[in-house]
Amino acid sequence: MNDQQQVDIIIEANEFGGVYASVPEGFAKAKYSVGYLEGLLKNEGCLGIEVEQEAHEEINALIKSKKAGRVKLGNKEDAAADVLIPYDKLTAKLSICTAQGGLEAGVKEIMAALDARKVDLSLVNKKRIVGLILQGKQSAPGSLIEVEVAKGYPPQHGQDTQFKPFHDGVTERQPDKSRDGSLEYRDLDELLSVEEGIELMRMIPPTEPKAGINVIGEKIEARTGEILEFNACDGAVVSPKNPNLLISSMKGQPIMANKGIKVGHLKTLGTVDLATGNIDYDGSVIIKENITAGMKVKATGDVQVFGMLEDGSIEAGGNVDIKLGALGHANRNSEIEIKCAGNLSAGYLDNIRVQTKGDVLIKTKLSNSFVFAEQQVVVGSSGQKKSSIAGGRVVSGVLIRAEELGGSSGVSTEVVVLYSDAVEERLKSIKKEIADKNAQLISMLGKMVGLSKKGTEKAKQEKLVLTAESEEMKQQITDLMEEQSKSEGCVDQVKAGRIMVQKETNPGVIIKIFDQELKVKSRYGAGFFALDEGKISFQKPNKEEES
Repeated sequence: MNDQQQVDIIIEANEFGGVYASVPEGFAKAKYSVGYLEGLLKNEGCLGIEVEQEAHEEINALIKSKKAGRVKLGNKEDAAADVLIPYDKLTAKLSICTAQGGLEAGVKEIMAALDARKVDLSLVNKKRIVGLILQGKQSAPGSLIEVEVAKGYPPQHGQDTQFKPFHDGVTERQPDKSRDGSLEYRDLDELLSVEEGIELMRMIPPTEPKAGINVIGEKIEARTGEILEFNACDGAVVSPKNPNLLISSMKGQPIMANKGIKVGHLKTLGTVDLATGNIDYDGSVIIKENITAGMKVKATGDVQVFGMLEDGSIEAGGNVDIKLGALGHANRNSEIEIKCAGNLSAGYLDNIRVQTKGDVLIKTKLSNSFVFAEQQVVVGSSGQKKSSIAGGRVVSGVLIRAEELGGSSGVSTEVVVLYSDAVEERLKSIKKEIADKNAQLISMLGKMVGLSKKGTEKAKQEKLVLTAESEEMKQQITDLMEEQSKSEGCVDQVKAGRIMVQKETNPGVIIKIFDQELKVKSRYGAGFFALDEGKISFQKPNKEEES
């Protein structure tokens, strides 16, 4: 019996990978432990198999009964190597499931996996394979490890013809598109003016495409850049010496256009007063001093005032910039005093009515004014110590930001993020048009079915006419649905709008976002108002917004 107790448990493996423990008769229980069994498995190259608790219990039962027996411990599993290639085939990722009592994956197994996926070996990073093999040997049995071992080259598509202006400060007449971030007031330089014959823009031909290659060695064709030409632009011509250059054909203000720069007329005045009369100009206007009380300036381009607007009126087809600010008379129900199709920037606004398609950027204070901007309304800049919106009604389609809202005197102040009435009315109109046209289309299709049944020559001709009309109707419906989607996008933009406050919001201020309203009853610190689950809530800024 003592001799039998000195005999170890024997570990055996069959040809199918099954691993067994043969327990000799009379084996000492004190000698058996999980560590003891793992040592035996390691000696036999089987360490790592999953030994269930039931197997330990069976062994202990044999030892307790002093009987010999054979217990299955588990199955040996060799390491498995595989290569994963995504849909674009630009990368190959090698994965190894480490062995559990079986053979570890080596170079041979990995090369077989790469070959099975037809990976181009010239694109394989050999050092990463070696590193993965070493990592596999150090990892726990049954672990999944992976690394990117091959990388292709994406195609370098040819760049379309590019148009690069020569001068900074070329006016862009379109209002800014909506953005997530807030803008900031900045002093603008005087409107740019060029003489006749000045180079305005260079046309850069398309770049050459360069084909790519994926990890299985297939060529990826590159797109050829589109060849574009200068668009015809007023006040500018293609240089007779170089077809890739656009030059001015007159003196004036360069204005950015689609695939070109046009040159508009530019008029410079001192003060606009009774001596000059009202200004109505086809082009842009620079006013070096002031626009005095009661005077009107109308321009198809930009209007830039280096002094102030005092109870006057400006209407511009482009941007408006008033260096000092604009002052109207209190308690006077005047019509819109500043209207522009671009952006408005000013030192301050006081008792002014404003309507812009772009942004309104004010340096110091917006007070007792009625402002509607389709994009942002921003009061203040980083270098300005104090800025506020106090009194009046300010409406933005995207975002409103100021250091302070309202005032200690409780002046009635309303700040609103809302799309324009025109958007709402147009959205209703579009939905009705789509419904009407769909009804007409169904009627047309019904008539076409009836004509098909007649089979006469006259019916065939009538059907051809109806077919053409129905195709046109389908296109009209498609166009309307695209417009509807854009209008609904405006509504979604408003729902995501914010009213940002950098210092405080005073009691009495009315906050409106989309169809929700909040009357501020207590003082709020820095933060922003936004919709949260359909209701207006105040949130403190995170670190990024504070900075």
